Formats: sequence, C-alpha cells, structure tokens
Amino acid sequence: MTPAAPVVAAPSPASSLADALAHARASLRAALPESEAGGELLCVYSERVLELITPTIAQATLAAHERFGRVAVLATGGLARREQCPFSDVDLMVLVDAGLPEHDEAFAAWIGALTHPLWDAGLRVRTSVNTHDSWLDGAVEDLSLCTALLDMRLVAGDRDRVEALAAAARARFFGDQRALFLDRVSEDAVARQARYGTTVYRVEPDLKFGPGGTRDLAAIEWAMQARSGHHEAWDPRRSVTAFRASGAPRRVAEMLAHGRDVILRMRAALHFVAGRTQDRLNFHYQEGMPALLGLLDATQRDALAAGKLPDEQLVAAIEACMQMYYRGARELLRYGRRVFQRCMPPRASVQIDHRIDERFHAIDNRLYHYGKDPFVDKPVLGLDALVIARDRALEVSGETLDAIADATAAIPEGDPRLADDPEAQQRFSDLLVDPSDVGSPTPLGRMFEVGLIERLVPEFAPSRGRMQHEGFHVYTVDQHSLYAVEFLKAIARGEHRRDYPMATAIHLAIDDPRVLYLAT
Repeated sequence: MTPAAPVVAAPSPASSLADALAHARASLRAALPESEAGGELLCVYSERVLELITPTIAQATLAAHERFGRVAVLATGGLARREQCPFSDVDLMVLVDAGLPEHDEAFAAWIGALTHPLWDAGLRVRTSVNTHDSWLDGAVEDLSLCTALLDMRLVAGDRDRVEALAAAARARFFGDQRALFLDRVSEDAVARQARYGTTVYRVEPDLKFGPGGTRDLAAIEWAMQARSGHHEAWDPRRSVTAFRASGAPRRVAEMLAHGRDVILRMRAALHFVAGRTQDRLNFHYQEGMPALLGLLDATQRDALAAGKLPDEQLVAAIEACMQMYYRGARELLRYGRRVFQRCMPPRASVQIDHRIDERFHAIDNRLYHYGKDPFVDKPVLGLDALVIARDRALEVSGETLDAIADATAAIPEGDPRLADDPEAQQRFSDLLVDPSDVGSPTPLGRMFEVGLIERLVPEFAPSRGRMQHEGFHVYTVDQHSLYAVEFLKAIARGEHRRDYPMATAIHLAIDDPRVLYLAT
C-alpha cells in the first residue's frame, strides 16, 4: 500500500471542482489520439483526479477526527491502481475505530458531507466503511475486499492505522501466504470465462470482464503484488520493468506492457464515445472509436462529424481499431497467464520429470520440449506437441508454446515448409476431423493461437480477427469457423442426436468427412 501525500487545503466549491475534473477529462481525451501509451495516460489522469479530490476529503477527515476518533479515507479500485477511466466510479473506503456505532446518525451525516461535494462535481462515488478487523475478516470471504487491501491508497487521515492494516494484510493473505488468495483470483477468472467466454475474438467484446480485459489485467497486477507482499511492486509508469520483476523474459514483458496500454487506452476511448461508464464495445460505439484513437486523419474526422465519411473508409478504420484490440487483448490474456503462474508459491511436493520420448518430457502435468529451438528446423513438431499433450492430458507449458509460436512466426510468408509438407498436412487433416479433439482450448484452438493454422492453410490468414458487421454473429470470422468445426465434432460424438437427429445421422454416414470440415 503506497500512501499518497495529502495536501490539506480548503475544499474547492463543487462548481470549480467540476470544472477542474472536466478539464482533466478533456486533457485525457485530447491525448488519446496522439499517444499509444494508454497506461501512462490513465496514470496521469488518475493522479490528477486524486489531486483534485484530496482537499475536500482531507477537510472532511479533519472534522471527523474531532468527533469520531482516528479516521482514514482510502481510494481503492482503478483509481488506487492509477487506471481510472474518465467515467468510472470513484471507490472510497473509510477506515474507522472499532467502537463506532454501525448506524450512528452523526457519522452518516458526516459521510454525506464527505461525498456530496464529489457527487455535485459529477463523480460517481461508492463509499464503504470498515474497521481494521472487519476489513480483514470480510476479506476472507469477499474477494473484492481482499483485492482492495492490495489496491488501497491513502487519500487523507491516519497513516499509522493504514500502515498497520497493510502489515496485517501482508501477514494474513499475501507474501508467503498468497496461495489461497491467488486460487480465489483464479476461480473468479474461471467464473468470468463461463459468462464471457474464453476467446478475445468477439465482434462486440467486453473491455472490462471479457478475456484479456481490464479485470484480467488487474488479476496480473494483484498476483505480482501478492507475490512481493508490497504495493510498491507495481509501478504503472514502468510496466515493462514491473513485468520483468515477476521473472518474465523481456520480450514477454514488452508484449504484456503493449497489451496493457492497448486495453486501457481503448476502454478510456469507449467511455468518451459513450459519454458514461461503458464496458461492452457495441457496434454503435465502434463507429466513434477510430477518431479517438488517431486512426482517421483530419479530413476524415471532419467528414465523419458531418456524416459524409464513405462507408468503406469507416469500416476500414473500425477494422483497424478492432485488430488493435484483438492483438492487445490476446497478448494480455496469453502472457498474463504466464506471469500469474510465476507468482504462485512453489509446490512443497517433489516434481517428477517424466521423459516421454527424445523430443518431449513432462513436469507437474505440463509438457516441455528438449533442446533450445527444435521447432525451427522441424515446425511439424509443434503439431506433435499439441497432440501428445491432448492424448496424455497434459497442459502445454508456456515455454513450449512460446517456442512453437516463435518458430512459426519466423517462417517467411510464402515459405512452403508447412503448407507443402505432406507429413504436416496429414497430421493437420487428422486433427481437423478427430472427434476426440476436445478441451479448452482444443488442440485445434492451440494451433490457431500459435499461428500454425495460417502456415498450414495460408488462405485462412485473412480471416484472423476479421469482423462481421451485423448482429447475427457473435465472433469474428476465424473464431466462428473454429467453433463451427467444434460443433461438427460434437455432432460426430453424438452429443446432439436428440436436438439434431438428421444432422447426426448424415454425419455418421459420411465415409470421409475431410471435405465437410475443410469447407466449414
């Protein structure tokens, strides 16, 4: 927990505070098209918001100290992490003495005096009240209270009390005790996947709760802080350095920092387009995104404002915007999982290294490859790795996935090493029609993730992240096609024999389904 340095001053009138906040938002909006450093932009904006609201909160805290004992007001959530979006809620936690009556009318009036000037200035304030013990005890069951112990940032009040709370939280939940906390964060991620899916390739993605969104970003940051036991582990101005401190290689740290910049910048732009808090990037908001992200020149912006921008130019700009999002969210999701795993405490049990063959081995139910770069000389080994992992119920290690992806990306465009390799084509064909290809993701999905499908079937490449600008499709062309193949395999396994008896009967009567699957 990093305390701010509150400046006690007379609070500004609500009108001047509203004007100052509006100016801060306008400055952020003007900077969005000019800078791709979304994390830095929101850090500066968050610090400005904290600076503006501190005098009002400090004045109220001084008044409370005389009447209610030692009181501290802390920012939590995105504002504390310095990732505040322009119309997001301002989350405040009031830390009070244990003896304060729960329904004290005078205290309720004081809370009103604290929050009303902020509401009048146009901020959406969410205020909670806790004692030292009630916060720690509540954090056992309430994950949001537990993560707030990592996020919390003193705005005004009793610093000693906050530092004592931070020390107690470190001893109880973080540092060497972090395993249970990180398991709870993982369970929360699984619950979000059940609602929002596992792929970033939605045509109307949720930038907060969807895969690769800001909640996944927060989970990475919480894991890094929990590992160190200190809030200082995360510095939003030095994100590459922070990711490197988790043990991530420089290339991974740079890709994570890029993904973080993209998703924060896009969520801020979405707020401005909507004019309010908004998480889902719906079609009608997508039209306003390119101008805010610098994807239209001055002439095009004027034409768009006048309703005269040609449709093909607007569609191309939206496509570029969404491609930016898909890449950033994909990087955040894929490499963030790697960093999260690095933050887990070491297992007490002995890890057995099981040799599979001369190419692969397994440690702790994860598949690893032997050698430095075996996939460079023989890219087809990437297919073998995915099939072996599936057949042996293993996860493919991050190191092996990276090695496959790097080797695949290094194949020059038009190089026939995979597209014209009979062995590779046969293995791809077998995997394509194999009804036992299940999992989350499936081996076919992993092939897509690391770029193998485009190398095996070059014609598939233009579909990656390709938008479908209508309301009937949920996913982009590439992901839609993969899910359609998965649905065919479910039919082949007989899972839809009651709902689709004719389709099931026809599929079972096909001797060679490759043409059907390739067409799909």
